[in-house]
Amino acid sequence: MLYATLRVIKFSWKNIWRNFWLSVITMSTIIITLFTISLVLALEVGLKQIIQTAEKHIDLSVYFYPSVTEAQANSVITVIKAIPGIQETVYITKEQSLASYEKRAQDSPELLAPLKVIGQNPFGAAVTVRANEPAAYQRVIDELNKPQYKDLIEGQKKEFEENRQFIDAFTAFTDKVRVSGLVISAFFAMIAALLIFNAIRVAIYTHREEIAIMKLVGATNWFVRAPFLTETIIYSAIAVLISGGLFFILMYFLQPYLDGYFGGDVAIYSYFSHNALMIFGAELLATVILNIIAGSFALRRYLRV
Repeated sequence: MLYATLRVIKFSWKNIWRNFWLSVITMSTIIITLFTISLVLALEVGLKQIIQTAEKHIDLSVYFYPSVTEAQANSVITVIKAIPGIQETVYITKEQSLASYEKRAQDSPELLAPLKVIGQNPFGAAVTVRANEPAAYQRVIDELNKPQYKDLIEGQKKEFEENRQFIDAFTAFTDKVRVSGLVISAFFAMIAALLIFNAIRVAIYTHREEIAIMKLVGATNWFVRAPFLTETIIYSAIAVLISGGLFFILMYFLQPYLDGYFGGDVAIYSYFSHNALMIFGAELLATVILNIIAGSFALRRYLRV
């Protein structure tokens, strides 16, 4: 069995070298297909990481009237904490609000003049709310818009809504990128399958006399077909190795620029390093299956055994 397997592999390599340029073109197309798929996946991972980073910076600030006591503010905070999806609430006292304003106004004396005229702290307490999911902020707003909070809540700082619009638009863009990438990858995969089909056809034509002799001396159908299918597996393995190597080289040199621009929030190289076996293993499996299917069609059509 081992001897037969070695013979099959040897015969496959002979096919590849005998039709060298056709083999190069076939593998190049498979490499382009796999490289395109890897780029689409990298782009999707990067965009998702950007969205996750943006979501981490979303918050909602709730401002109380100056007349609201700390006990009243704490009762509202307790209600907010009970809302599903709330991660953290940070209470800011009246004194802290005043100190923060004075610090910001140090270089603008005209902003401090109204405070001297008023003669007392005009600021109320506030609470900053952070949630695990953007939808939780809307639940907070819906709760605070109830009539019982009308005399307690002065206003809400809603920058998160603009961020939410940005995230929604970015997510839609990510979906379009994914679909476009899959269409392009499918196009190259179809070309690769046709080239595999043609490569097997040429190999069968080149070895037609050898195949006839093999059948005359009693070679089984499996032994005749196996080298051609093994040839497709060799194409797939080499293509995955080359495309994976090129992709990691690209990501290695690109990652420092991503770190400089996004501050380390987009770690594509790290993601692929930790998931290389799963990602490129799946690419190899999918490529082998596709190439075997294409090769099998060619064998059925042109190899009458």
